[in-house]
Amino acid sequence: MRSLFAYLFISLLTYSCSFKSVIVPNLDYILADRIGDELDLYYSQEKQVKKEIKQLFISHKDKIKQLRLIVEKVSVEKTRLSEVYKSFEKVYIELGTPINKLLARYVVKLDRDQRKNFYENLRKKNEKIRERLKKNNPQRYFERFEFFFGDLNKDQKQILISNEASYKTLSKERLLKRGKIQSNMKKVLRDKTKNNKLKIKEIEKLFNLSLHFKMTEARKKTLSSIEKLLQSLTQKQKDHFRLKKDEILSWFDEFFEYYKN
Repeated sequence: MRSLFAYLFISLLTYSCSFKSVIVPNLDYILADRIGDELDLYYSQEKQVKKEIKQLFISHKDKIKQLRLIVEKVSVEKTRLSEVYKSFEKVYIELGTPINKLLARYVVKLDRDQRKNFYENLRKKNEKIRERLKKNNPQRYFERFEFFFGDLNKDQKQILISNEASYKTLSKERLLKRGKIQSNMKKVLRDKTKNNKLKIKEIEKLFNLSLHFKMTEARKKTLSSIEKLLQSLTQKQKDHFRLKKDEILSWFDEFFEYYKN
């Protein structure tokens, strides 16, 4: 479930800045719609989720300001990636935890048909990750970094290719964690000896975001690879990054303007 918060952040980056005034007022709808699709919620449930998401945006503005500050301070010349990662991890967990608590409540409320469709959605997503792991597609990695830095040169692409095994290991670790969480979640939901309140508490523990940030060897190698890439950036790529950063900051500013009251 950690992907829901990341989904919202990444989705915003794909929209043109000219759409900010349209997208930002509908962030609650965008996230509620995603949750509704994953959990197969009924319209009335999705409508309630939208209200709760909006309240979370309002009550967690200070945390979102912290996230903006982290982005603002990032400098490709001066910032240590490990420090950014730790700062981002802390705020990400603080913002994502209330969303996961909301998810836990609605997962427990699912009726038989909804639960069946929810499990099928999870199965399809797991299968999609497995299929992706079977393919060697370095272009996917190039595109992620070119979004922030512009076109990569041959040597920079080689830096990423040389770390492809670590990227795949991270995906395998993620898939393993997903399987374990989902298996334990199904056990909790099947347990007729527990009431819903207790089930919610147990599922909240399973959705603990801090479990996803463990500094494994593959993650260390990946961060090291990105550090090496940053050190190789040309002035043109650094300028591209600054423009992209300003664009991201403008999304934060639009959010605070809309939720200023």
